Amino acid sequence: MAKKITLFVDIVSPFGYLAYYMLRTSPIFQNVEITYVPILLGGLMKLCDNRPPLMIRNKGTWINTERLRWAQQFNIPMATTVPEGFPKPTLHLQRFLTALNLTRPDLLPTALDACYKALWTDPTESNLPDVKVFAPIVAKVIGEDVVKDCVAKMATSDVKNELMAQTERAVNLGAFGIPWFQCTNESGVEEGFWGFDHLGQVVRFLGLDGSLDQRGEVRAVL
Repeated sequence: MAKKITLFVDIVSPFGYLAYYMLRTSPIFQNVEITYVPILLGGLMKLCDNRPPLMIRNKGTWINTERLRWAQQFNIPMATTVPEGFPKPTLHLQRFLTALNLTRPDLLPTALDACYKALWTDPTESNLPDVKVFAPIVAKVIGEDVVKDCVAKMATSDVKNELMAQTERAVNLGAFGIPWFQCTNESGVEEGFWGFDHLGQVVRFLGLDGSLDQRGEVRAVL
């Protein structure tokens, strides 16, 4: 049976970006069937009665330090400063990505590449969640016609319901934050893992330990 990972994504999460980048680029995961699913992190937090990290004393400072530590260890491009006005609501952008996933799922990773780069590699795009900002950025990589079609579908009930359904699905699987990895190993056993710092557990569960690169980056979190 194929080894699989479903990664639930919301552009607003820097740790979600770290997880996405690793799954997208690391040779460790090259033989894993990976699916990216847009959800609404704010909705997930509300359903779980979970408080945003920035509302917890000292945690906001800690996570900013931690994201840079992990980025440096795994050689992931990451701006040293957070986007101005962070965090901003991502409802419209997540609806757009949901519409894209419903109509052209093959283009979703390419769109995610552009969005994550614009927000977390180039923090000048602090208004990325605004359709006037993200639409032209994504159009450069997936085409204007596709973007126009998905923008037109953002407010439809199908897209709204799908985004909520996938957010609820993540919660029902056990998620209470991002990144959440829902994994299936070659024996068909399914388990969920939370947090970039648990990436080593994902690697071990899927039996990917033997394919670690010579730098042993993931071994450090096994």
